[in-house]
Amino acid sequence: MLTSGPFDSRARVIWAQKSEMRQWWLARKAFVVKAGFDEASLKITSGGHHAVFVNGHFVTRGPARAYSFAHCFDTVPISRFLRPGTNSLVVCALQLDEAGLLAQVDVGAKALLW
Repeated sequence: MLTSGPFDSRARVIWAQKSEMRQWWLARKAFVVKAGFDEASLKITSGGHHAVFVNGHFVTRGPARAYSFAHCFDTVPISRFLRPGTNSLVVCALQLDEAGLLAQVDVGAKALLW
């Protein structure tokens, strides 16, 4: 689903130096989800191509379609890929410009930051 809106104000973009542009990057984050969660989603945007995996399962690829003057992001439901306890989010991203990678997992009303 293509949407727009803010990430949590504590979220930070991951990006490479200019000399490292046009390279594939692998970013991984472990996070804990408590039992009994109802809903979970991933917000993601990048300045190049990306593929997302949760606990080893392919979830989506991108980037979100956008106009050059209005940066957008994808919101993807990921509840079915999560389990209570430690989970893993892996993003394989090709950085084409200085926009970088920004990802955030939302479990219920709580934002789990990249």
